[in-house]
Amino acid sequence: MKNELLKGKRFTDIAQVRDAVAKAVDFYNFQRPHMSINMMTPAEAALCEGVLEKWWVSYREKAVRAIMEKQALETGDNNISLSAVHGLTGGRRPEGDP
Repeated sequence: MKNELLKGKRFTDIAQVRDAVAKAVDFYNFQRPHMSINMMTPAEAALCEGVLEKWWVSYREKAVRAIMEKQALETGDNNISLSAVHGLTGGRRPEGDP
């Protein structure tokens, strides 16, 4: 975001910074298509269900999926919830320690 939308801009007060960042975040989430989520915006991707086709490998996602599949095999639970893999909608991190 800094390099694409804010690079080279000069601000004279914090209100200008807050306004510019708010506009940049809005553009990034609602207007700018992302290659990593099949040329959708994050807002569009948040409305999708299931696993999103990505154009890159998420090693974190692969590791979490492997752990969850192992737990499912051990417990006999076939209903694997992948919400922990995808995080929260809107790009927010879960509460608590990482």
